[in-house]
Amino acid sequence: MFAAQASVLEFTPYRPLYPAMYLDASIEVDPADESFDASGHRRPSALPGETGPTRFPSQSLEARLGWTFPLFEQDALPFFSNRLHLARLTLRYRNIASRGDIESFIDSRSGLQSAGGGLGDTTLEFGSFLSGSRNWREGRVGVVSTLLLFGLDLPTGIVDRGAPENAGSNHRSTHMKFGVHAKPWPGAWLDAGLGYRVHARNAEPAFGGLVPTQRGDDWLWDLQLAQRLRSGLHLALSVTASEGEAN
Repeated sequence: MFAAQASVLEFTPYRPLYPAMYLDASIEVDPADESFDASGHRRPSALPGETGPTRFPSQSLEARLGWTFPLFEQDALPFFSNRLHLARLTLRYRNIASRGDIESFIDSRSGLQSAGGGLGDTTLEFGSFLSGSRNWREGRVGVVSTLLLFGLDLPTGIVDRGAPENAGSNHRSTHMKFGVHAKPWPGAWLDAGLGYRVHARNAEPAFGGLVPTQRGDDWLWDLQLAQRLRSGLHLALSVTASEGEAN
């Protein structure tokens, strides 16, 4: 299936971690050979409006650097001083190719490129644990913890005017996410999150095939269940999804 944006899969993403710097990284290989048309029907092409099959195979690398830390701990400020906070920086790189009917069209036209890969957009995030992190100095977190996270996606990604697919989105977006972490039984961790992303206006909506409209906002949700098998070994099942509003 065609994936518009890769995302690092984190282990227990809404659990308060001991103050430190953490690095998560992932590699995604996507054939991008199917899509859904305007009626919601699955089509064997990344461009459902075209008659022939088209693929946009890609390899994506994403690295997320996160800091968990107390804030104004000595100042006894309301809300901020007695809990942990989270700041994250996400960097992306994406290599994209064009295959099928679209490649034949590109080869017959001058000025067009069959690949539009390179550095992707950058994400900045900041959030606070609303509950569950008060006793972090004792190495303990609550049975249930909650995280409120705000983020900004910056259009730092490469955009090639002559390529049908690009590593960058060519527009800003902001998002808010609320996550819950719980321990349903001994040795198990359950995480669930719900978010909403708002896309700013794209000055050149031709990038991403959106002409003549703008990209619709997205609902985001994820669910993860992890089970401890033995010391240092866990088994986790993660599900992530996004539901985009109409362009």
